Amino acid sequence: MKSCCSGARELRAAAARPERSAALAGCWRRVQVLALLCTSLVLGACGGSTDTPRPEGSPERPLPGYLDPPQTSLGRVGTSCAPPPNVELVSIEDFELGAAGGWYLSNDVCSVCQNFVNQSDAIRNANQQTARADELAQLAASFAACQPGCLAATQSPYYFDNPPVAEPIAGGRCDSRYAMHIAGGPFTDWGGNMGFSFSPALNATNVDVTDSTTRETRKAQNYDGITFWGRLGGASGNNLRIEVGEPHTDQNYTGNNGGPICNPNTTDDNSDEGCDKFGAVALLRGDWQRFFIPFAEMRQAGWGRRAEQFDLSQLLSFSLFYAQGTWDFWIDDLAFYRQKT
Repeated sequence: MKSCCSGARELRAAAARPERSAALAGCWRRVQVLALLCTSLVLGACGGSTDTPRPEGSPERPLPGYLDPPQTSLGRVGTSCAPPPNVELVSIEDFELGAAGGWYLSNDVCSVCQNFVNQSDAIRNANQQTARADELAQLAASFAACQPGCLAATQSPYYFDNPPVAEPIAGGRCDSRYAMHIAGGPFTDWGGNMGFSFSPALNATNVDVTDSTTRETRKAQNYDGITFWGRLGGASGNNLRIEVGEPHTDQNYTGNNGGPICNPNTTDDNSDEGCDKFGAVALLRGDWQRFFIPFAEMRQAGWGRRAEQFDLSQLLSFSLFYAQGTWDFWIDDLAFYRQKT
């Protein structure tokens, strides 16, 4: 059987010849209707114009190793409770105490409220409560007005808990009982993140490094990357970005004459000097999966200051970044991984 498109093309060609009969002319009127219908429904399948051959499809781009389960010595990304036998894990956070000690939360709705808190804390830390009482009262009023919108956009964890509280895993997962459940949105500006700072800085390379200022030695850890378990909890974005900060990209770095190399205060209109951390995207699904994110796969996102290098000898922070939209996902058992020797 001929396709709709090929049949229409043959009849159209026949009707265009001078010897077409009246019957064929009537048929041609029907063909015109048929051709219009074919064009609207399957123009892509017909390849457009009859005079132009359909272009060859471009070859599929291979997925990065952390998206496509790799056939490597690490094994496939999957649901096995045990890590690959030739991999050693060093825990970052397993949430089994029911909280995430030392972690921070932020998002584009609540960060405004946090500014009021930070300003109030600065006044108190400077012992200026009496002299600046009116200012403290105004900050408290601004915070009270901001808080309901923040809490409405942040269902889990409760934004003002310190540390952020983890949730029980229904039915458990392997030997894990608790995980961090992040749910919130819609975020319409830059999104949100959750993270912490390394103190002191961490040397993920295989060579000891002596700090030129403090003369302290950062011992080599020989880490290959970061692994974690994750899944979606409901209707949500799924492209979670795993990021690490180092001297060129961390807003809290103080080794550049007392301040950061990048500019943490840029805006959408002028972000060229912004603190664009190295990272990689993990695509979460509805079931629990273990992800391996190699440092070798991490790149800057491309919106801020371009780093001269990715300094793995001085990792300063780690964060889970989720962009604009509505989010509902679970994270558990974050760890560094390295090949066993």
